[in-house]
Amino acid sequence: MNSRPNIVVVVADCVRAQNLPLYGYDKPTAPRLSERAAHGLIYDNAISAAEQTLTSTSALFTGTYPATHGLFVTGDRLNPTQATLAEAMSAAGYETYCINCNNPYVSDFTDLDRGFDHVIQAFPRARRLWYNLRKGREGSTQHANGSAHGTDELSAEGGPTASGGKMNTLAKRLRWSMTRVFDGGAKIAFAEARRALWEAGDRPVFVYVHLMETHMYYHPPPRHARAFLPDTQGRDLWAVNQNPIAYLSGEAPMDELDFAIVQGLYDGAIHYTDELFGEFYDWMSATGMLDRCHLAFTADHGECFGEHGLLGHGQCVYDTVVRVPLVLWGPAVAAPARGRRIQRVVQNVDLTSTMLRWAGSDDHPILGQCEGVNLPSSNHEPRLREAAFSFSVEAFERQHIETQQRLGLLHKASVGVRTDTHKLIWNATDADELYDISSDPGETNNLIGTGSCADVDASLRSGLDHVLHRFESARQTALERWQDVDADATDPVVEERLRDLGYIE
Repeated sequence: MNSRPNIVVVVADCVRAQNLPLYGYDKPTAPRLSERAAHGLIYDNAISAAEQTLTSTSALFTGTYPATHGLFVTGDRLNPTQATLAEAMSAAGYETYCINCNNPYVSDFTDLDRGFDHVIQAFPRARRLWYNLRKGREGSTQHANGSAHGTDELSAEGGPTASGGKMNTLAKRLRWSMTRVFDGGAKIAFAEARRALWEAGDRPVFVYVHLMETHMYYHPPPRHARAFLPDTQGRDLWAVNQNPIAYLSGEAPMDELDFAIVQGLYDGAIHYTDELFGEFYDWMSATGMLDRCHLAFTADHGECFGEHGLLGHGQCVYDTVVRVPLVLWGPAVAAPARGRRIQRVVQNVDLTSTMLRWAGSDDHPILGQCEGVNLPSSNHEPRLREAAFSFSVEAFERQHIETQQRLGLLHKASVGVRTDTHKLIWNATDADELYDISSDPGETNNLIGTGSCADVDASLRSGLDHVLHRFESARQTALERWQDVDADATDPVVEERLRDLGYIE
């Protein structure tokens, strides 16, 4: 047994706080997380520094804001001069594991794997079979408004009914059916995490787990999906659009039922992830691992399901996308603090600083670049953070440049400044926005120009000043790289996974 505690951080991709009962959701999507959170420390206002995986995970791995690390678009790689969390952990004597369910951005494609002793791709090989079938896919977005409805979308075999071409139908049936045996890698990921902890010798371990069950396209196992789907009114489940670009461009119009179906599948995916995380937590508790391990559950960002006229992520800094769950367990959570809720605003870069403190990394170069602070363990500690910052750049994939130009989105960008109670959003191409989060959590009533909260507006703008110039410079540099079609060619394996995730066609 090692003398220092192990550290495990579980990131569930795309999970927004508002779809968890722990944060007030009225559907039982994550009952196990709610139960286990009674033994941990719960952060009610955890804000991601960005709205998509590349930028958010880069913030977590470097402890810096996107305006500093500069990774915004596909093809960006981490600057060699920037230290990583894994490097700091390794220097502190930890054996480091990156267990990734095939997210292309947590890999050597971005250099975010730097510093990990073990990089494990937790993705069942059998799931790759559907890629070849998917090559024959025909566009099915013409059905997104419900004009073509099928029947019994969850059949006795657990497969969706057909539409959109024979090969497309077969691929969807295969992928849905495989969830009974092969998920998106979460089972393997947790098994690998257990192995890393169980086989640890005298050297403590740092384990990063990145789950993808909750990333679109949503294909939760049938028994989890059924619990949250609305009455589909005979609508073909898989003809409903899940592609953000198709929705934004008007190619795939969606009505309330379409959004309810997509969100039902998403809720089912959360429920499945919650089941596996609950089993992992229980194993750690039963084996005594939890007594000597700091455990964190969080997400890189959330999603939109029609809110603000948006679908998916990577397009805004509203709380639907940047407010994420964050729960801590282990030796750092003293008995009196268990079950405590922290209302103060915190960031994922604060989790970086806190993990470095847990590891005793007091003299690593990463401390000089970190822009986070230690996470508070009560609401009465001296306040180290007044506001959280979130960054968004609309441009992300070169394939979408024509569509984004046509829609006027190419130069769209936002920075959010969030306190416990208010949020100011600076927009590069649109009017700014100000919301009273305490009374308007859905961010629907823009207070800019109303004459109210003028003092709050002025205070938040003063906080924005010190990051905005750097963000604008980093964004411009990213746009120049992005529009250079000859630079940063995508690796074929990465391109395949981006296509699977719906980022490219």
